[in-house]
Amino acid sequence: MRRKKKSTRRLARPLCFLRSDPTDNGYVRPIEGIRPVVDLNAMKVIRVEEYGYWPLPPLPGNYAAERVSEKRTGIQPLEITQPQGPSFQVDGYQVKWQNWSFVIGFNAREGLTLHHIRYKDGGKDRSVLYRASLTEMVVPYGDPSPTEFRKNAFDVGEYGMGMCANSLELGCDCLGHIKYFDANMVDSRGQLLTVKNAICMHEEDYGILWKHTDRRLPDKPEVRRSRRLVISSVSTVENYEYGFFWYLYQDGNIQLEVKLTGILSLGTVQPGEKSKYGPLIAPQLYAPVHQHFFNVRLDFDLDGTGNTVQRVDVLPDEPGPKNPHGNAFAAITTPLKSEKQARDHLKLETARTWRVINPNVKNAVGEPVGFKFFPDGQLVPDGLERCVVAEAGRVRELPRLGHAVRREREIRGG
Repeated sequence: MRRKKKSTRRLARPLCFLRSDPTDNGYVRPIEGIRPVVDLNAMKVIRVEEYGYWPLPPLPGNYAAERVSEKRTGIQPLEITQPQGPSFQVDGYQVKWQNWSFVIGFNAREGLTLHHIRYKDGGKDRSVLYRASLTEMVVPYGDPSPTEFRKNAFDVGEYGMGMCANSLELGCDCLGHIKYFDANMVDSRGQLLTVKNAICMHEEDYGILWKHTDRRLPDKPEVRRSRRLVISSVSTVENYEYGFFWYLYQDGNIQLEVKLTGILSLGTVQPGEKSKYGPLIAPQLYAPVHQHFFNVRLDFDLDGTGNTVQRVDVLPDEPGPKNPHGNAFAAITTPLKSEKQARDHLKLETARTWRVINPNVKNAVGEPVGFKFFPDGQLVPDGLERCVVAEAGRVRELPRLGHAVRREREIRGG
């Protein structure tokens, strides 16, 4: 019996849109009924798949400033100035700011990375993170129709956040006293590729950090303003823009925020119809439901490499002699000793969080020093169990992603 020859072709199914002119927004006129199949090695269309006929959505959706007739009025200028200059110091790609020090990096796959993040505490230079970066993201779509179900993008691995990075502009992408950094990479042929102003760094006022008024001294309130350092980059992946914003705070907190903007990936419906799998946003035009999951690598070096991870759940005590009034609850810590044990879900019912500690270094009250994770949003991937049933032989282990994928928004020190 002859062994089946392994295919070496790389195939893609591009989405098709119609533009009335070179600057027209084609995303609002998707050609729903056809999907060409392209051999990427030969750069040839090998077939065109047809799924029926949908009339094109009738309305334009142009967003360019010169094509928008009605613009918002009545807003006055807002100027941000630092007459004495910024509070940060820069030496190449090394940065110091408010006891923080770190190195900015950039590469074709991950885009913006941070290295050797340290904090000076009482004159002592303490290590926090060896490296922090976005390592992957997946965008699964939930429409099972023949023309939409293949939408499932791994935007970091398939496109590369660095290769899709924007050149940022003062007054548009960044506002205030800005320090820009260029991104130096190589393209697919090994040639130097430089994206000018790919990284933006500036300071922001962030409202009240702390405030208290002693009711016995109502005329003497105490308040501290919050200042944060912003390191950001923006990448355009086809229709979507992803803004990656790392924030360092004066109180030792670290935050990663991902901002999504741009244009939705749209589909066409028949006149007078609606789709169960996405809202109608214009006549015959709908936005298929989907999710965005970001996988972030945080290589901790918290006062050394002897770090461990804990899960924290807030749980009520059982009724009994030690809980006679039934009101007792406490934060219960579970050490996570293996990757298998660490697989878990977000859990709203117990206000679940995670923390990284160094058991060998104690804080002022004798507890291990640590940073705590505060996840933003209670969300897990949809449809994974059903996917396993449908593709049992190929992705049997996929449900583990449902445990591992979580978006970490804020990291707080202690």
